[in-house]
This record gives sequence, structure tokens and C-alpha cells, in this order.
Amino acid sequence: MSVLNLISLFTIFEESVGQGIGPNGTGGVSTTGEWEAAETAGTAVQIPHLASSLGIDQIALTEVSPEFVRQRVKQTQPTETALSNVNYPISMYVTGLGSTLAAGTTATATALTRMLVNTLGGVHYTETCTLAGGGHTATVVNVDDASTLAVGAMLAWEDSDGLLHPRVITDVTGLAVTLNWALPSTPNDAELMRGGATIFIDEDVITDTSSNLSSTFSACIQKGANASAGWEVRGCKAELSGLSFARNDFPTAEYTIQGMSFSDPSAGPSPDLPTVAFPNPQVIGPDSQVIVNDAGSTTLTTVCNGDVTVEPGVPVVPLECMADNLGDTEGIGLFSSGPADTLINVDIFPYAATWHTDKAANTNKQVGVIKNAASGNCFAFVAQNCEIQTVNPGTGDFTSSDLQLRAVELNPTTATTALERSCFRLFIG
Repeated sequence: MSVLNLISLFTIFEESVGQGIGPNGTGGVSTTGEWEAAETAGTAVQIPHLASSLGIDQIALTEVSPEFVRQRVKQTQPTETALSNVNYPISMYVTGLGSTLAAGTTATATALTRMLVNTLGGVHYTETCTLAGGGHTATVVNVDDASTLAVGAMLAWEDSDGLLHPRVITDVTGLAVTLNWALPSTPNDAELMRGGATIFIDEDVITDTSSNLSSTFSACIQKGANASAGWEVRGCKAELSGLSFARNDFPTAEYTIQGMSFSDPSAGPSPDLPTVAFPNPQVIGPDSQVIVNDAGSTTLTTVCNGDVTVEPGVPVVPLECMADNLGDTEGIGLFSSGPADTLINVDIFPYAATWHTDKAANTNKQVGVIKNAASGNCFAFVAQNCEIQTVNPGTGDFTSSDLQLRAVELNPTTATTALERSCFRLFIG
């Protein structure tokens, strides 16, 4: 007997030829051998996920029933099969890179960063730099090589215990790098600023998938005993529907994926893929920080809280057209995005009236969630400019200030890059 929800493989192929065109390069369903060849070549990537989250019940053809004048109550008309546009959910753990990033080495894509970039559009990879030249302070450090650094990107100082402290770069002048929050102590020469991947919102990418090759993907979904039941969904675009950082739990990223067309197990591939080692998830607990302080302040202020949830506000909007003109995309011309608020929910203990004061005074805040782990296991979420939307007393055993904040763009009139302007960013280190 197959246990469908426990045996689950999810492999993606970024569509570099065109929307809806998978590993075969020409269109239509790709064969088992073509998926295996793509995985061997590194163009198809297995994606770690929560097996129970990957639902296949929504991958089905649209059935349309006509309505006629009935002569009898139970009289029916046959249904007609329509388009195979689908959507389905999946969740992933938020993790680090999975391995230590050595000095002088620049981070590269992982399965997690590929999915996050598909939803947000932008990524900047930084190298691990060595501190040199002296003159360091808690907010300005001097590095040996700043060639991969940029305003808006993130680095993480490694302390004497091997734990990373991620920070956003607010200025790069020569080899001097300014950080958004002060480090816990003044660093020294020869210590490391570990690099990683900074994922951010890039509207130029997410507003038109037809003009940005590889911003859609084909997915091979395998369920059942020996992963024998295979679906292929082509022309996929993922929407990051939520981020959750909960005390004593693993952080998760939730996605809703829209697909242009699919093939079910009667015709779908079922490749035999090798076992892949994925980064281990890290619990929100020891060495985790939740930060809420005034926007622009370099003072890192941690708060006592239970969890942080994020509604990213980056929706996926399909352009629906007549199917005859669009071949494998089955009536979807492209995927775009639209306006929506990025909302951050934080419950803070104890209750404090000063949050109401800050709201009335329009005092914007910085919000961060940081996992101070070793290189390979570190991650962070940072929103540097947030408006307080609501302040409510909590309803649990202990009275809290339940805040909802709206992340807004940073320096929207002066920022020169989407990386600098993005209203939030994720660091995978």
C-alpha cells in the first residue's frame, strides 16, 4: 500500500528556453530519461519540503458542466474538459546554506534560494571576507576584498564561538563597510565576515515572466511507493504566501504554486533520482534573536516574544488569454505581480503603552529575526523600515503588545538598486 503523503519528491527545472518548456527543450511532457539527464547535468534540482504540505489533490483538469432546461430533476449533461491550469501548495524549512563558506569563497545557489528567488526575483551573493587594516568599530569594519559587497546585501560576523551575526550593509566606501546594527563587540583583524545569499524583491523580474527566462519552472512531483506516481507541471510560478518564525519550532516558508499545464501519472515521468543531502533545519530557540528598534538606529534591541509571522505581499497574477495562441502555456500569457502590503506580526511581552506613542508619532521601526548559528546554518529576515499599523493587547495568559507592522521601501527616492530599495530581505548563510 502506498503512503502518498510520506513519500514525496519535488524536482524543478528552471525553464531557460521558454515558459512551459521543460527538460526536453521543445514542449510537452518530458520523459523519465530527460528528467534524469537534467538532474545529472545540474539543471534539475531536488527541492526539500515538508512531505505533508505538497498536495496533489488540486492538480486536476478543470471540468465545466453546461446548464440546460431540465425535464427531470436528475437529468444531467456531460461535462467538458477545459484547461489544465492548476495551483498547489508546498512548504519548506528556512535553513542556512548547508555548508561552511570559506574565506574568499562566494556563495552559490541552493534549493532554498532558487525557490525564494523564483518568488521575489532578486538575489545577491557575497563572499566571505577577512577583516584587515585595523580601525574596526561595532558598526564599521574594514575588509580585504569588497568586490562582491553592495548596499542592501548582507554579511555575518563570526564571533569567537563560531556563531554568525548577520547585518545589512548600509554603505561601502572602498574597503570600509557600514552595518545597520552594531555588532556585540568590536571585531579584530583576521576575523571573518561570512558571506551568503541575500534574497530581495526585484520588480523588474517578477512583473513579467515572459521577458525573464528561467523565472518559471517545470516541476516533477513524485508520490507513492518508490515514488512511482509522477506528475509533471509546466510553466510554474511560486508565490511566497507566508513566513513563520515560531518559538521552539522550525521556521518555514509557505508557497502557493501556479502551473500553466500538467501531465498526470498516466503520462507523467517517474525518474529514478539519487538521494540528496539537504541542510538541517534549525529551531527558533537557542541563539535566536527577535529585534524591534527604531528605523535608522544602530542599537540592536531584542524583545521577548512568542513568534513572528510575515505576509510577504508579493502576489502572483496570471495573464489569462485564449489557449490557441499560447501552446504549452494553456491560456496563460505570463505571470506578473501586483500591489500588496508586506505585513509583519509580532507579539511582544510585556504590554507597553509606548507602542501606541510610537504609532501616534509615526516612529518607524526595524524588524529582524536572526539565527546566530554557525556558517552553513545561519539565516535572517530583516525589514529596515516598518510602519506600525495596529497595537493590540494580547489575549493569552500574559498580556502582550501584539503589533502588526507594514514594511515599506527603504529610501525609495534615492535608492539606486532594487537590492537597496527592497522592503525586506532574507539572508541565507
